[in-house]
Amino acid sequence: MPSERSSIDNSNKRNNYEEQCYQQIDNSISSNCNNGLSSTKSHHHSSADTFGGNDPMSQIILQDRRHRNLLASKKYRAKKQKLDREKNELIQSLSDENQSLKRKVQELEFENKSLKEIMNRLTTSSAASILDKERLCRKVLIISFIYKQSSALYALVNYLLYLKTMNDSEPALKFSESTILVIFLIFIVLFRFIGIYFQNRSLSIGLNISKNVTLVVLGDIGRSPRMRYHALSFAQNGWTVDFIGYDGTTPSNIIDNPKIKIHYISHPWRLPDNIPKILFLLYAPIKVYSQILFLYWTLLFKINRPDFVLVQNPPSIPTLMIVQFVCWLRSTKVIIDWHNFGYTILGLRLGHDSRIVKIAKWYEKLYGGRAHAHLTVSSAMHRELMYKWDVKGAIVTLHDKPPKHFRRLNIDEIHEFLLRINLEEIILKQSIGSEFLPSSSTNSTLLTTKSLTDGTVKYRNDRPILIVSSTSWTADEDFSILLKAAQMFDNLADETFPKLLFVITGKGPLKEKYEKEISKMSMRRVRIITMWLSAEDYPLLLGSADLGVCLHTSSSGMDLPMKVVDMFGCGLPVCAVGFDCLNELVRHNKNGLIFNNDEQLAEQLIDLFTNYPANTAKLESMREKVSEFQKDRWDTNWDRKILPLLDS
Repeated sequence: MPSERSSIDNSNKRNNYEEQCYQQIDNSISSNCNNGLSSTKSHHHSSADTFGGNDPMSQIILQDRRHRNLLASKKYRAKKQKLDREKNELIQSLSDENQSLKRKVQELEFENKSLKEIMNRLTTSSAASILDKERLCRKVLIISFIYKQSSALYALVNYLLYLKTMNDSEPALKFSESTILVIFLIFIVLFRFIGIYFQNRSLSIGLNISKNVTLVVLGDIGRSPRMRYHALSFAQNGWTVDFIGYDGTTPSNIIDNPKIKIHYISHPWRLPDNIPKILFLLYAPIKVYSQILFLYWTLLFKINRPDFVLVQNPPSIPTLMIVQFVCWLRSTKVIIDWHNFGYTILGLRLGHDSRIVKIAKWYEKLYGGRAHAHLTVSSAMHRELMYKWDVKGAIVTLHDKPPKHFRRLNIDEIHEFLLRINLEEIILKQSIGSEFLPSSSTNSTLLTTKSLTDGTVKYRNDRPILIVSSTSWTADEDFSILLKAAQMFDNLADETFPKLLFVITGKGPLKEKYEKEISKMSMRRVRIITMWLSAEDYPLLLGSADLGVCLHTSSSGMDLPMKVVDMFGCGLPVCAVGFDCLNELVRHNKNGLIFNNDEQLAEQLIDLFTNYPANTAKLESMREKVSEFQKDRWDTNWDRKILPLLDS
């Protein structure tokens, strides 16, 4: 028992001693945190002296506390460094935001200064010029271009209010953009209902109102034959026609018609087709913005209210949106003439998987999905609109048909035409060597000769075969197919084959490129020349030719080449490159031949002109089938299908 009591006493003394040591070392650590690392070392030495530096228990406890103190110091330094870094990053971020806000303020100040300068210049104008409507609108448009945040209407209202204050000496009244928007919407609604009221009022009292129609095409009117035919058909049926489009080629067949008035709009700058995609994307919004301004101004203020607006699609952007809005505003019916799908043409440049192309398709479906009527150039397009697009309104397939002046010329007319255009001179200018040409005289042409005794005209025995191809010289027509086929024919043809003369008509961006390739070709029995013909001479050339070649491929697979229609109208069989719905127009081995590559085209040329002119059975058979196509012309087809739509 005494031994157990003594061991317990020793244990209690040791625990008390350790507690005293820990208590004093804790005090020393607290003082170290306040005085820093430098004082920590000296305090540790004094603590060791207090507890007796030679005591083993004191040394162990002291080393343990020193280790814990060192770890605490490292954690403290790490935490402090982290806080410093976060503080610096926050300061830098606030500094960047401050710089960005300063730049925005400078930009707004610059725009405000520019607007004030324009307004000051406008106020210096004379009273007569201020009241001049046309000049005022031009100035307002200048303001709207510079001050992008406001609409032209907003600028106009503020400008007129500012002019009023010049006389009244009162502070200018300021409108917020939301207020201007409300005023604009009220104006639109009133404009629409007033128009509807007067329209119904005129009909109720039996006024003899003339029938008006507006045709819209954002393209060269002179190179838009289908729309020109529409204009002539409307005029022949007693309608007054306003035709809106770009100038360029003279539309000679409609320019002198008293019932057709042409309104040219400014043509935006045309960029080359081979520009980089990024430049095209940067320029496109500028082009669209200018088209919107000019088209709005013409449709709202320069023409009488039409009963119908017939708009060509494509181009879809921005035409469809503007026409739909204006027709709603003026209570007018829309007819969309679908020549193709605009988004598929855009896909040729940007790629069909492009997000912009997908947006363009959505836009075309949105603004092209509702109309009084939809005209399509093929049955395939009719089915596409009906079943996949689910458009609202009547859908009518109006196949292209040639007008009456497209016909086969008799031999006397061919002789007179060839004397006038002088193909021999063009061949000499554009090709090397004259061995291709037959002997010439004053009473002969490249194809015909006229008897001096009785004045009869007949074909020359040594004449070449005249083959015509019309092209727009764009990327969707691979003209290299024709060049390669012509070279293959020349390599295989011997003296028993006739010579071939290809006449290529049309304008386009790739014309110069292919003309250089043609000039480098060396052929014995083939020549290729290019020329541009007027609207009057083009059907005469087709009516004089032996064969037509079409290289048109459809971006959508649903539009038909009108050049083939023109050739058929002139009794000309055609060799055409194939695509999905071409069989609606060209029937292989009946009214023409269909090929897919240059080798097939070369084989067709060899097959048609082997043993010529003794063997022309196939060519004559196709010409007979083409004559059946000529029975239905544009006028009768248009009257049969379009006039009922106008009465509905």
